[in-house]
Amino acid sequence: MNVFITGCSTGIGLAAAEHFTAKGYQVIATARNPKSSEGLQSLNQK
Repeated sequence: MNVFITGCSTGIGLAAAEHFTAKGYQVIATARNPKSSEGLQSLNQK
């Protein structure tokens, strides 16, 4: 299943992306500022 989440650089958006990734979902995530999205980038490597 696919999940689309906006605002994933921090906070609830990042937590939601982590949750759905851990559950095996295909996560499509966006962040307004790529420089502040290290947490999101680390999910891509898992």
